[in-house]
Amino acid sequence: MLDFVGTRSRTADPDTSRAAANHAASRRSENVRYWIRRGLESKGPMTAKQIAEWAGFDYYTTQRRISETAGIERTDARHDGCVVWRASGG
Repeated sequence: MLDFVGTRSRTADPDTSRAAANHAASRRSENVRYWIRRGLESKGPMTAKQIAEWAGFDYYTTQRRISETAGIERTDARHDGCVVWRASGG
């Protein structure tokens, strides 16, 4: 299994640089998940594409993090062929 977070630094980098790269990557992911949930709570159900536009994120960044986001759920609805997500209230 590949560790994508670990690939954000070079093998020759000191341990402190690798730790900083891992921390930055995890903070970025945490920030994206926060804004996904915040968007669904404040704007109501949306697709990943709509969330990305609202939050100012790249669509692919949003799509990668949406399934990891706590407190949201997939609906049966579709908009422009995309799954619609909503805050689950929990």
